[in-house]
Amino acid sequence: MFGLVLASLICSCYGIELANVHQTKGAAADKPVEISWGTNDTHVEVQLSYPTLGWLAMGLSPDGGMDQSDVLFGYFDDQTNDIIVQDRYLQANTAKHTVNLSLDDQQDWQKISGSKNGTYTVLRAVRRLKTCDNADRPFQNILQHVIYSLNNKPPSSPTAKIQYHNFRFSTSINFIAPDQMAERAMPLNQTGINKELQFTIGNVSVTGNEDTVYWCALQKIPVLEKKYHAVATQPLMDPKNVVSIHHMLVYSCDNIPEDAPELKQVKFTCNPADGSPFLMKYCPGLLGGWAMGAEDVHRFPKEVGQPWGPEMSGKYALVQVHYNNPDRRSFVDNSGMKYLLTDKLRQYDSGTLMTGILSLDFTMTLPPGQKVFNIQGQCPEFCTNSLPKEGVTIFSSAIHMHTRGLSGVVRHFRGSQELPIIDINPKYDFNYQTARPVLPFRKFLPGDRIVLECNFTTENDIQPVFGGEGSMEEMCLAFLMYYPKAGLNACGTKFRAADYLAMMAQPRPNQSAFLPKITPDIAKILMTGTSEMNEAHRSIVKNIQPQAQKYFSSRTWSEEDAKPLHDFYTRGVNYMSICISQGNHSVSMTDNPPVIDRWAPKRSDTCDQP
Repeated sequence: MFGLVLASLICSCYGIELANVHQTKGAAADKPVEISWGTNDTHVEVQLSYPTLGWLAMGLSPDGGMDQSDVLFGYFDDQTNDIIVQDRYLQANTAKHTVNLSLDDQQDWQKISGSKNGTYTVLRAVRRLKTCDNADRPFQNILQHVIYSLNNKPPSSPTAKIQYHNFRFSTSINFIAPDQMAERAMPLNQTGINKELQFTIGNVSVTGNEDTVYWCALQKIPVLEKKYHAVATQPLMDPKNVVSIHHMLVYSCDNIPEDAPELKQVKFTCNPADGSPFLMKYCPGLLGGWAMGAEDVHRFPKEVGQPWGPEMSGKYALVQVHYNNPDRRSFVDNSGMKYLLTDKLRQYDSGTLMTGILSLDFTMTLPPGQKVFNIQGQCPEFCTNSLPKEGVTIFSSAIHMHTRGLSGVVRHFRGSQELPIIDINPKYDFNYQTARPVLPFRKFLPGDRIVLECNFTTENDIQPVFGGEGSMEEMCLAFLMYYPKAGLNACGTKFRAADYLAMMAQPRPNQSAFLPKITPDIAKILMTGTSEMNEAHRSIVKNIQPQAQKYFSSRTWSEEDAKPLHDFYTRGVNYMSICISQGNHSVSMTDNPPVIDRWAPKRSDTCDQP
């Protein structure tokens, strides 16, 4: 295919045809990366064709990140004219930017062939589906996270230290069954694209004074004379700046006051930790985004399109870019997102539902010193009854936490019956946030319930971690993409301040109760039951949150000490149910959630099957 001129060959006795191909072009590469594969009852055979003269690798990842990935690694040895194929295990610490790609004691990948020309290196290898090796991940009949990377220089020897990749991206592949997402997404050249929209950050100057900074920019949506469907999105990034871009998001905005300073500035810093309410207040509609590790083209299923129409003309889109810049570089950037539109409308409009915990203050408290702390958010029947009677179909999910997030799971209930999970992120990585396809697509009916579980660690914290928008605060949210688009935009839990304070005032064996000093005005708000109104709640947070921080910081917190707080978030009904439909808020003070235990994955034995 690529005019390869050097080759080595070993007999393959498995007779496996490479019937499946996944080709992708990442934002930092100018030539496609191709992964081909085939399977039989016992083995998987893989061929990697990468644009490199150095090493190439493909790994099965637990979550789409590098850490704990099971890696097929290889390169062409020019001295021996032979392909080197190795079984390796990857350990990565993203916080410290360290990577260890070690050789497995048990080498399970067997080489079949390999070759190299002036542009591409190709290797082909075979392995058992399940190896009984603790360093290996089994190939399963599910959509698995796959990372792929390359370096333009080969190792100096088979045992030399592996140099850091020049290029890394990820995808999702089912190696056992056909590529279901490929079946559902048409090639872009067959989608009838006849319009493009671009929203960029507008040549902002990143000065290098901070490790991390958020920039926002407002840009008018051009006049749309008729309805279009976006069939795909692409990131727009200068290759020199990709290393510093953590993620990008684009929101739609409504009713921005003409005297809003942000509207006059057009571009402004918008670090969530600064507490700016602009984005949440005026720009609630998520239009899409990109995060490090994501592919360079996000395509909608072939029957679905994101609606863009005349009603959006002249409104504002807000671009938010998070720059992670530990090297303190100074540069100018104009990154953003491109939307590929067609007027050949598809069957369904897509919609996005935000669900989880909407408490962004002290009423969501993660006590310090906890190895694992579990919290749950409910999207109850009260909200989902508003969905159309035929229901909606969920096709994509993104779980969102901040730096203390360990894992998350989106659970699905119909009455008291729990259905298969919608999404699970077993090893959450703040540095790798992207949507995952939900396969098979999930039917969600009126009256169904979503329970979002988030697991956090505060093992290294000496102060409490409260809910909030800042990276050093925490969130527990999931963004579910579905069709057909309905009116429900958000559905979640908000913990009641009065219930929180009553719980914290209870005596406990090893800790004194939390009895904050409350002003007469705050006491009146709590007594009259108006504590959840916006202005009143802001007054409560301003008065009580500093006292709560001091209380939690002055004590040690064992798992037993933290149990009442954990039970408050997982066993009771100490919350309001919040529904947001087309800008209108509905609130229910009562709920009847199913009694559920913490979700735990069913462990599959890697040695009881071929």
